[in-house]
Amino acid sequence: MTSYLLPMALPNFEAALRDAQSGSAEGRWVAAITLGQQRGTGQQQAIEALVRLTDDPVTEVRVQALEGLAEQSRGGAPINGDPVRAAIESTAAEIRCVGIEAALAILDQPEPVVAPLLDDADPSVRATAARALGELEAQSACEQLAARLTDPAESVRFAGAIALAALDDTRGEPLLFELLGSRGDQAAEAICALGRLGHSRYTAQLNPLLDRWLMPAERKALVAAATARCGDRQGVVVLTGMLKAKRHRQRMAALIALARLPLLETLPAIHLIFERGRDLEISSAILAVSALAVEHPRVARQALEQHRQSLSPPLSAELDDALDVINQQCKQALSQEESG
Repeated sequence: MTSYLLPMALPNFEAALRDAQSGSAEGRWVAAITLGQQRGTGQQQAIEALVRLTDDPVTEVRVQALEGLAEQSRGGAPINGDPVRAAIESTAAEIRCVGIEAALAILDQPEPVVAPLLDDADPSVRATAARALGELEAQSACEQLAARLTDPAESVRFAGAIALAALDDTRGEPLLFELLGSRGDQAAEAICALGRLGHSRYTAQLNPLLDRWLMPAERKALVAAATARCGDRQGVVVLTGMLKAKRHRQRMAALIALARLPLLETLPAIHLIFERGRDLEISSAILAVSALAVEHPRVARQALEQHRQSLSPPLSAELDDALDVINQQCKQALSQEESG
């Protein structure tokens, strides 16, 4: 969390290089944001400047520099992992947390670096490490994560349960059930985790939530998606109805839920969004179909390709970017089939 405020406009690249060496901590922080976004000409200079800023005496600047390096790595730039390893060994918990997140983007093998931080003295670091290992689908960390289910800190217990669910491990079920009725983000994460696990026995806890009159559309859609992934047809019916609803909020809620918990059965209703929806809805539909590609890459590719010619140039560009990723997923699926 920073106390600095973003300016109305970020400095250009040349100004950012200059400001990265200024005496103003806020100036260096803003410069790191620009440098993280630099592509093409000057990209290597930007990366070198960000690496230097990871040694800055001001925590906010170091955090932003690490985030900038992670952003550069996600954009395809090769990044040396030494600043990440140094961050993970920092005495500042905030730096260690950002180091974990940067490790996921930058290091080829982040798990050996992240896993030891499950035993960190700071609960925020333990929770960040647990979530990261879930995102990595680190099966070798299952027992360490299970040990965090009895952590003194609630945030760590919950992060451990979420991570275990990502690894198809049900030992965090009791914690996930406890949070279903709450109103915060943790409840939404618990619903998603149960939906990804997808066991039919979860419908006993999920179905009553669908009957709540005052439940916001966003939560209702997420519960419906989780219920459907647990094998209850009622969830599919609810989501299909929301996708075809007259109200924009209902349609958007369903699309956002399906981007988190994709369902093949809702694809016909999503096609209607491409044909009749607003631009924001179509953009969300692209995300929902892209999420479906994790389990059904060829179906998702075919679904997007049939709308390629009917979209505006900006939406067509979004769709093409999604197809690039899905094509890679199709190649991986074919390679697995051939090797199997």
